[in-house]
Amino acid sequence: MRELWLGLTGIYNLFHARALTPELVAKISRKPADVAQAGYERLLELRRLHVALDSAVRDAYGWQDLDLGHDFFEVETLPEKDRVRFTISPTARRELLRRLLVLNHERAEAEKLQAAQAPKSTAKKAGKRRPGVDVQTGELFGELQRSES
Repeated sequence: MRELWLGLTGIYNLFHARALTPELVAKISRKPADVAQAGYERLLELRRLHVALDSAVRDAYGWQDLDLGHDFFEVETLPEKDRVRFTISPTARRELLRRLLVLNHERAEAEKLQAAQAPKSTAKKAGKRRPGVDVQTGELFGELQRSES
């Protein structure tokens, strides 16, 4: 993608373009047709890699039954004029978030139970001795008072 001389914003604007073509890549990057064609193919590969990464993460959770349904969808949380993204389907997104929330609640409950079962420590950590504090007499300014005498 370096040959296109586009930053991340430019690359991902093309990545999310529903009507991605080598001609669009050439227009945006101002590169010749052969360079734009190579960039176009790399953008398609980047989309494929995003699908593979999303699928690998889903599989790591053991949720192979969840069809992610990658395609172009409007994402409601984005600005009205720029909502279309190449992403998972809204149905998959809702189900994924629902499952993650359930998992989060389960883990929080397990942590709470583990903390309740852990033995309580009664030992206190020894504090640091600070210069100028007379621990014997409890005088806060013991050192200062001694030097004035």
